[in-house]
Amino acid sequence: MLSGLPVSQPLVQVCMVLAAFSALNFIVSIGTDPTYRTTFLEPALDEVRQGLQPRDEYVALRKGTEDDDAATATSGPALTSVGGDTTTEDAATASPAAETAQSRSDLHD
Repeated sequence: MLSGLPVSQPLVQVCMVLAAFSALNFIVSIGTDPTYRTTFLEPALDEVRQGLQPRDEYVALRKGTEDDDAATATSGPALTSVGGDTTTEDAATASPAAETAQSRSDLHD
């Protein structure tokens, strides 16, 4: 008996083997028969694609953010001009506002 259930261990093992063979038969049928594929596999794959779409968008946004961070980190020191004073900042501490101020001062020069 399994944990107080009126089922013996050999019976559970036989059920597991039968379930494995049934699953294998189902997988082969889906892979070879177009009717099964359109009936079972394609709707399931559509649901998976639909469920993973937000994740893909998140990863794409995250990758874009990491690319921006990497570009900023590898660009070296940034020159900023605030009120006519030009200072050098490390790229890690340069703010977007400082970069905007630099690009505006470049336009006027």
